[in-house]
Amino acid sequence: MPAMALGLVQVLEHRLFDMQDRLVEFASLDVPRRIAHAVLRLIDQAGREEVAGTRIGFPISRQDLAALTGTTLHNVSRILTHWERHGLIAGGRRTLLVRDIPGLMHLATAIEA
Repeated sequence: MPAMALGLVQVLEHRLFDMQDRLVEFASLDVPRRIAHAVLRLIDQAGREEVAGTRIGFPISRQDLAALTGTTLHNVSRILTHWERHGLIAGGRRTLLVRDIPGLMHLATAIEA
């Protein structure tokens, strides 16, 4: 029983640190960087390698990304369309393929001008 309690505490600790990181993102990052962070997290959790890039392994809509990042559907659509035009991602109905992970990482970590 003590091992189970310790495991539970570790899981809760990990989730607490994750929530703290997300709160810092909401408070300090602009919308494109928050979206980039969210997409990179989703790739870490459920990314599937394909010839053309890495696909998020479950259906996700632009509205879902808006909810994850605390912004509007309009902002997410505008930003993802811009990223598609620059070849970073490819989207479809409830699907997201990241073609350039290093480019997305650069967007996530770029210092605001």
